[in-house]
Amino acid sequence: MIYIPSYLDFVLIRNYFKKEMISFVQICEYSKDSKIARARDLFFHGESHFLLYSERFHFYRRIRVKGIRHIVFFQPPSFPNFYSELCNLIHDDGESNVSVTTLFNQFDVPQLSAILGSSRTRRLMKSNKVIHRLEAK
Repeated sequence: MIYIPSYLDFVLIRNYFKKEMISFVQICEYSKDSKIARARDLFFHGESHFLLYSERFHFYRRIRVKGIRHIVFFQPPSFPNFYSELCNLIHDDGESNVSVTTLFNQFDVPQLSAILGSSRTRRLMKSNKVIHRLEAK
């Protein structure tokens, strides 16, 4: 699942996936109920590898998406509670790997601070590392 806060980024990624002929389904605030049901079914049964999911859809509908093993946050969510809500949707059967990846830059400090706390965010931003790993126990 790829969570995308900005609709502009959503459209750009969708168009890129189409151009590269990558198997994906999409759910956004403009999707009809029948398309949403079909996208959820294809994603759950593994017939589609990627689900593009918009923040505005989650804000208005908050459906339960089944079959999530990996979440990529294209940018930290605008609302910090969305981060934990979506992470709690991950299907952890104990046999497969699960992961949450969040892409961020220096302009995402307010959203990161709301999720991680200001001291941890400050350490992330001051670090010379390109990749940071946070593990839940």
